Amino acid sequence: MKLGNWRYDFALSPNQNSPALVLDTSQYSDAVKWRPGVDLVLEYQWVVPDLNHVVGGTTDFIYLQSRFDWASANAALPWKYGSLLFTEETWTPGQRAEWNPGGLNLETKANWDIEGSIALAGVVVQHIVPWYESNYGTWTATVQAWYNNATVRDPIIELWTEYFSAQTAKAWNIHMHRLGKLSCVIGPTIIPSVPCISAMDYTGGLFYVPKKLWDEYLKFDMLVAYHYPSCVGCSYLNSTTIPVSASLDVVKKLRQTYNYAGKIAWLITRKWADGVGSSDEVVEKAEYEIVYPYVDYIITGAYEDQAKTIDGIQRLLKFEAAHSPSYGNLAVSSIPSGASIYLNGVLQ
Repeated sequence: MKLGNWRYDFALSPNQNSPALVLDTSQYSDAVKWRPGVDLVLEYQWVVPDLNHVVGGTTDFIYLQSRFDWASANAALPWKYGSLLFTEETWTPGQRAEWNPGGLNLETKANWDIEGSIALAGVVVQHIVPWYESNYGTWTATVQAWYNNATVRDPIIELWTEYFSAQTAKAWNIHMHRLGKLSCVIGPTIIPSVPCISAMDYTGGLFYVPKKLWDEYLKFDMLVAYHYPSCVGCSYLNSTTIPVSASLDVVKKLRQTYNYAGKIAWLITRKWADGVGSSDEVVEKAEYEIVYPYVDYIITGAYEDQAKTIDGIQRLLKFEAAHSPSYGNLAVSSIPSGASIYLNGVLQ
């Protein structure tokens, strides 16, 4: 297991330049802001010829094509892994519309493009009108009226968003490999579900991904995953009360249920702006140890809290220095009765 930076930015903290950190994710397309000599995961999403095409981004073919074109034009630069969109790309447009309709890409259903098709890396991706006509018949005025009044949870719309996202993911994986790069997807607790479940629905603290999309992600070379644990040994209550064991559930499913053979980079919990997660060192340490046997990298940001007072890199280096392969002392002394305790990945 190795350590890394989440969203490396040399201006944030000099500790991000530690030689112990051998993987960086970056939101910058400017190579001057990259750290030489490390494996780079590029998650820069705002590369578009016209910022108007950021609105409704995941259904805007100009936006999507621009991501493929940028990767092709910059393939000679020293980035190793390419992420198509950025965090939460494990969700379909419908899920993203519910998650953050007023922010990020303003991906409300009203902003979706619905006409036309595109071939990305040879993979045909259809908007809902041609997709509907291929599967159900002519797009009539009656169908348009249905679409106008339907929510993103309509079963047919969910099927289209699953198809659309799966085809796009398939195309990105092919494109990365043609460029001699590796594919990466960045998202939260990427566990599949059938049928589609809204990103706003939780089951035991887990987000869900539609199966067709998930099947494509299992072919990717790296998954950058994370969760929002806020307590040790507690029971799941809601999005702000999630036990560390939920993170274990995710990595175990990735490795043991879905037999994912690619690299996993795990972003350690932190206190996010919307209140989820935790900057408690005990919680972070417990999560670090509990996912350790299952992942290839554990990464963190420059700071663990929104006030930027807790140095995340210092903590990560401290956890690694104190790590015991048996996880014995921490497991016994720090995890309350009733919690799952693992030694070298084996439930005790």
